[in-house]
Amino acid sequence: MEIKQIKTKLAWIVRRHPLLYYIRFLLISRNYKENPLHLPAFNDINNPADADSLFYEVNSEIDIANGADEVDKSLAIARFLYTKHKYRGRGLGLSSNKSLRLIYNREAGVCSDHSQIFNVFCLINNIKVREWGIVDKLYRSDYGHTFNEIYSARLQKWIMIDVWKGILFTDGVPGSVPFSAVELFLHLRNGNALHFVQFVDKLTGEDRIYKLYSAKTIPFLIDNYDNKVYDHYLNKYQDRYPSFLINAFLILLGKNYRFLFPLDNYKEKLLNAFKS
Repeated sequence: MEIKQIKTKLAWIVRRHPLLYYIRFLLISRNYKENPLHLPAFNDINNPADADSLFYEVNSEIDIANGADEVDKSLAIARFLYTKHKYRGRGLGLSSNKSLRLIYNREAGVCSDHSQIFNVFCLINNIKVREWGIVDKLYRSDYGHTFNEIYSARLQKWIMIDVWKGILFTDGVPGSVPFSAVELFLHLRNGNALHFVQFVDKLTGEDRIYKLYSAKTIPFLIDNYDNKVYDHYLNKYQDRYPSFLINAFLILLGKNYRFLFPLDNYKEKLLNAFKS
């Protein structure tokens, strides 16, 4: 095994160590006690002018119709990314431009990487966007996943969109307006069935969708992700240091992203279960 491979393996082991995982999660997680309608968006701290030029180059290849609203534009972006899937491997944990290059060439990328670059494409197309994660338990989660949410000015609401799966979520009534993230999980917790509508040609892993999105699933918003800051530190130091050290450094600087839990007390639902 080469030295680089050994370093990568050790970094992965350290990053996934139960105690270190617990401490990191505790440092970056918060219970969100305000109205979920007021949850922050990626656009609140990110500027389209700061996006890497590669995003603008690739954006010219996306079939976005003139005059399209936020929903149609976001679906066009999501369909484009869906054609770049590579169904294996770990999350890249790279800067947005490096992630985009690898995904564009179909060399790597999982749901979290697609959500990451979907954020930036929405940003440069003037679409308000959020990124969410879901887990069923804190450590070695069976059903961890990442999805997005965009704001529609026409519909005057947030629309949940799973870019990786190519689906939207509804109450099952034909013609109904798609759910927001909070609406979906409240709907499921009230004992209702899961309904989704695909916007891509081929749906994969349908059985897993029902496991990912259930009444027991715990959603959290990924907040305070300053793309310019993360791109800077990852591009500058990633060749020398593993991603978990760079993320730890950003936590010390107070420039890290945060996990906001609007529906659950994460200390009760996740930390207590982890300790037991």
